[in-house]
Amino acid sequence: MSSSHHLNAGSSSQVAVEVFWKSVWKIHLPPKLKIFLWSLLHDKLPTNDLIHARLPHFDPNCRFCGEVENVKHLLFSCHHAASIWIDSPLRLRSSLFQALDIKDCWLELLSPLKDHFDRQNLIQIAVFIMWHIWKSRNAFIFQNIRHNPAETIALALQHHEEFANVESLQIRAPVESIDHAVLWTPPPQHCIKLNFDAAIDRLRQRGSIAVIARNWEGKPVDWCCKVLDSIWDPLVLEGLACREAMLLGISRNFHSMMVEGDSLMIIEAVSNNMAPLSIQSIIQDVCQLANRFNLVSFSHVKRSGNQFAHDLAAHTLRDPSFSCNRVAQQQFVLDYMLI
Repeated sequence: MSSSHHLNAGSSSQVAVEVFWKSVWKIHLPPKLKIFLWSLLHDKLPTNDLIHARLPHFDPNCRFCGEVENVKHLLFSCHHAASIWIDSPLRLRSSLFQALDIKDCWLELLSPLKDHFDRQNLIQIAVFIMWHIWKSRNAFIFQNIRHNPAETIALALQHHEEFANVESLQIRAPVESIDHAVLWTPPPQHCIKLNFDAAIDRLRQRGSIAVIARNWEGKPVDWCCKVLDSIWDPLVLEGLACREAMLLGISRNFHSMMVEGDSLMIIEAVSNNMAPLSIQSIIQDVCQLANRFNLVSFSHVKRSGNQFAHDLAAHTLRDPSFSCNRVAQQQFVLDYMLI
C-alpha cells in the first residue's frame, strides 16, 4: 500500500492525518524551520508553479534545470537537490521518489530512518537540508548567487550543528522561564527604532497601519498612520505597515534603523526571503527598500514591547479623520509619552 493511500484514504484516515501533523510539529527545530516545514507540507511555499497559477505571464520553470518548479521538484527531483541529498549524511536517492504529493515524499524520506538509532538527529538534518536547498534557490533567483551542492550541504550541517550546540547548553544549564511583560527598549546611539503595527475592522472591511519612530533616548522623531479601506487581511496589513516603516525611514533620511513588530510571520518573511503568496510582493518591496540604508535590522517583539504602535493603529481605526489631522496626531503622541 502506498504512503499516499495510507495517509489519505480509509476509515481511519482522519486519525492518520492527525497523527501525521502531530509528528511533524513535535520535531525539535528552530521556529523559522518549523514554520518552513509546515508551509512546504501544506504545499504553500511560493514556488514558480504556484506563482504562475496566479500570474500566467510568470515563468513556472526551475532556475537550475528549466523543468516546471513545484515543491517536490525543487526539494527532491531537480538535479541540484538530488546531488545535495546523495552527498549528504543521509545518502538519499531523492530522484527515485515515486510519490507525487509532497507529504508522501516526506514519508518516503522518513521511511529508511524508522529504525535508525540516531533517527531524531537525522530528521533534523533532513529539515535543515531542505531549508538550505530553499535558501540556495532564493539566492540564485534574487541575488544571482549560485551555491554548488557541497556548499549547500556545508551550510546546512553548520546551521544544524550551531542549533544542536545551543540546545545542548540550554539542557545542561536550565534556567527558570518567567513570562515577564516585554518593555520597549531604545536602540543604540545614533540609530532609530521604528515600531509598526496594524488594526482591523472586519465589520467595516477596513484596516489601519501605524509606525512610530523613536531615537536612542526614547523620544519620538516621527510617525505615520493610515486607514486602508477594503483591506482587512491581518497579514497583508502587517506587511504594509512594515513597508510603511521603510518608506518613513527613507523620507526622513535615516541611515541606521531597527525595524520592530509583533508579527513573527512578517519578520521571518523579511529576514528569510520566504513569504506566503498573499504578501510576497510586499515583502519583496521591503527587502528592496532595505538596500537603501547603511544599516537596517528586523526583529520580532511581543505586543507589550510594541504597544505604542499598536495603540496608534487602534486609535487611527476608531477615528478615520485622525489619519488626516497632523495636529491631533501630535497631541496623541505627546500625551502617550506622558503615560
